[in-house]
Amino acid sequence: MPVIKKSVNYKKILIAFAVSLGISAVCVLAAALVSYLTDDPASYVRTAAVAALIASSFASGIAAVRINEGLIASAPIVGIMLTLFLALMSVSFFKRESSASTSLFMHAAIPLISLAGGFLARKRKSRPVSVKKKLKRRR
Repeated sequence: MPVIKKSVNYKKILIAFAVSLGISAVCVLAAALVSYLTDDPASYVRTAAVAALIASSFASGIAAVRINEGLIASAPIVGIMLTLFLALMSVSFFKRESSASTSLFMHAAIPLISLAGGFLARKRKSRPVSVKKKLKRRR
């Protein structure tokens, strides 16, 4: 079986990263809308933020693999870029309300969740043709 090597296209990685930032913005806005439609929005903010983080990481992995034509390695690369961006934003603009271990765990989970989304987005190999179908084709 021949080995097909695909190289990483950095231009497509950056496009996938820009798409993942857009996906993240949509997920955060949707989570904010859902939490503010409840009676007590403050009690649902943390849960909505974690749900938005997981959804945006998963969708970013899907988008990265689709943009990079099935290259699975692009999903964790985009996940790491998203992790660095979110870590920079959280350090720069937001006060620390959660523990450091929780924050570290969530930031470390982003590339793994993105990789799971990438595996979901890759194209499946077609099933081999059965012997009966091969015999029918020959006739």
